[in-house]
Amino acid sequence: MFVIIQVTSEADVKKALETAKEKFGRLDVAVSCAGIGIAAVTYNPRKDTVHVLEDFMKVVHVRLTHSSFIS
Repeated sequence: MFVIIQVTSEADVKKALETAKEKFGRLDVAVSCAGIGIAAVTYNPRKDTVHVLEDFMKVVHVRLTHSSFIS
């Protein structure tokens, strides 16, 4: 079963888990391999600019706090 959700939404994650339980009667394993990326160079010497810190922090946040293994 494949369920599209917004991994940063607790309500979406709960809904996906409930959907699995409803379809299969129980939940043995759930793997969330969440990850995003930002297409930006760290430093642009032509413009003397660096990437936006908020973009970097969003990538780190999603990868570290929204990837999980539930059994």
